[in-house]
Amino acid sequence: MKDLVKGFVIASAIASVLGGLTLIDPVQNTVVQAETATKLMILTQKENGTTLNLNVGDRFSIQLPENLTTGFQWEFLPNTDGVVSLEETRYITPTTQLIGGGGEILLTFRVEKAGQTTITINHWRPWEGEPSLLERYTLTIQAKS
Repeated sequence: MKDLVKGFVIASAIASVLGGLTLIDPVQNTVVQAETATKLMILTQKENGTTLNLNVGDRFSIQLPENLTTGFQWEFLPNTDGVVSLEETRYITPTTQLIGGGGEILLTFRVEKAGQTTITINHWRPWEGEPSLLERYTLTIQAKS
């Protein structure tokens, strides 16, 4: 438990440096935004292909490994149904000092209205298009008022 608390404090300090006072709960895999006291769910590759039930106003993030030195990147393919909006895209730099080390991309979304939508994020070289696709991340959102 002591290590868990230490990890929470370290993660909170890192998140604070990255932009605003943010607390990370390592047990729940969520972020607590101090200014709004709301939890921000962080999804990973494990949730690829799943369905998430949320309410209008909820926010969530998708965190995926990305190594920009390869030319491959995660790109959100916007849809026009208006159920969710992309609020922020943030690249988290590698923790290693190795040349060419990969970091992570954090995409934060907000549920804007009730309905169902599918978020699609491609891991590819956008200028090469579909032939360069390494992986496609999809997440279905079912939102209610």
